[in-house]
This record gives sequence, structure tokens and C-alpha cells, in this order.
Amino acid sequence: MRTFKILAVPAALGVAIALAGPAGADPSRAELGATQELNDGGVTIAYTVEELEAADDTITNAEVRGTLWEVSVEVEAVKGSVTPIIPFFNARAADGTNYRPLYWAVGDEALSGATLGQGQKAEGNIYFDVTGPAPTRVIYSDGVTDRLCWH
Repeated sequence: MRTFKILAVPAALGVAIALAGPAGADPSRAELGATQELNDGGVTIAYTVEELEAADDTITNAEVRGTLWEVSVEVEAVKGSVTPIIPFFNARAADGTNYRPLYWAVGDEALSGATLGQGQKAEGNIYFDVTGPAPTRVIYSDGVTDRLCWH
């Protein structure tokens, strides 16, 4: 199962980067709890991000060296079939420290990276290993540009 997840993520990342298109220098910003949409290549995906906090969930398949944090995410395929790109989410502290997601973490409340058909929704948590200052915002970054921000 772990092998499948590791192999599936690079393929999904390649698709997402191919669809990303140009983005402005400043990401779209919203309060935690707000819904933001990404429109890429004729596909629209909506993300609602809330409750960035220390986690009380139990996860497996991921070593945590610091404190486990989570953010609750709802994903909706607004137009077309979409795949949530969990590795694009980062928790970021006020001093700029980034925490990459534990996208391979398995847990009862973890967000699935499965493709959604138009009109479908999924929700779950994304986890982070916080080894320094507490995160204050969640950034969706395609690896080149910060595209969305919740604070």
C-alpha cells in the first residue's frame, strides 16, 4: 500500500504542475475557514481550510519528531475531475518556517488524494511535523509560487 502511494504522488504532482499555468507573485489570501478556488486548464477545484491546530488524531506510516499538527480541508470538484494535491499544502510559522505535509500519513481522519468527479466533495485532515515555531497559516504552493494562503 505504501509503495502505491509513493508512486502515485509523483504522477499527481506532474499533472498538477502541467495544469498550474502562470500565477501572480502574491497568493490569494483568506481567513481560515474560507473557501478559495483554483482555476487551471479548464478545471476548477475549491479548497476550504480551517482548524490549524495541534492534532489529537492517531496516524501511522509517518515518524513525528516534533509535535503533530493538523489542518482540516474540504475539497470540491467545481468544474471537471480534480485530484487534491496534498503535497502542495504547507503549514508556515510567522517567521517563515515551512512545514511540509506528511502526505503519506495514514489515519482515520486523513484527507484522501483520490480523484473527485465534478460536483463531488471530500474532507479530512492534512498533517504536519512541527519541529519549531507554531504555524500561523496554511500555504498552497505549486513548488514555484505560493498560490493560496489561509491565515
